[in-house]
Amino acid sequence: MGLLTFAGRIVLVVINIVFILLSLALIVAGFVIRFAHDWLRPKVTAILADIEATVNNAYGDASFSTDNFEFGSLVSTLCYIMIALGVVLMAVAFVGCCGACCSLTTVILVYLIIVIALLVGQVVIVILVFGAPDTLKGHMKTKMKG
Repeated sequence: MGLLTFAGRIVLVVINIVFILLSLALIVAGFVIRFAHDWLRPKVTAILADIEATVNNAYGDASFSTDNFEFGSLVSTLCYIMIALGVVLMAVAFVGCCGACCSLTTVILVYLIIVIALLVGQVVIVILVFGAPDTLKGHMKTKMKG
């Protein structure tokens, strides 16, 4: 039983280290998209020029300009969600990693409860999305309109 427990702890640590790295990537991506306008601008300049040309060709001389376009402000809510999700994921993975490394039973139980609560939340969301899609669509439409 000792070898199986040791192997399980190693697997748990490796999985949580992967989740810590993924959460770090989420946090960095959220900050880069939201706050690095000067760094992102040259990378999307060609796409913005194509959009501007297409709009001006489609609507005549519409004088449409993308000079003041900031991608970060367009998706700021998504960026904040990415950052918050990354922080929460990192905290949960850190708790699991510490509990598995140090063989702390209480910390592993707290980790288990958090992971089960997240799993139940995901199941509820999937049931709502597929069971009553009109409710979610109606809520999204009202938020988009007003």
